[in-house]
Amino acid sequence: MLATEFARRDLGVRVNCVCPGYFASGMSVIDPTKQVDSRVYREQWAIPAARPGNAIDYAQTIISTAKNQYMTGGHVVVDGGWLLDTAELCE
Repeated sequence: MLATEFARRDLGVRVNCVCPGYFASGMSVIDPTKQVDSRVYREQWAIPAARPGNAIDYAQTIISTAKNQYMTGGHVVVDGGWLLDTAELCE
């Protein structure tokens, strides 16, 4: 709604949302400094990409969203396929 209002008023402000999935950090359940078998991410954490996101994954999303002047009101999900995989379970 905010994206639509800003666009209609020709304010030159775009509103988008980045929806991150699991990105390892100091607050993570899994220690990001330790090597973890990719099966853990697939089987235990249900991440089809078999790894957590990293800073490059996030940065590429932010740059792409910021650079695209035509995109407004968008939601970009960066989660290694977790949402799609989880949605299949709900059907």
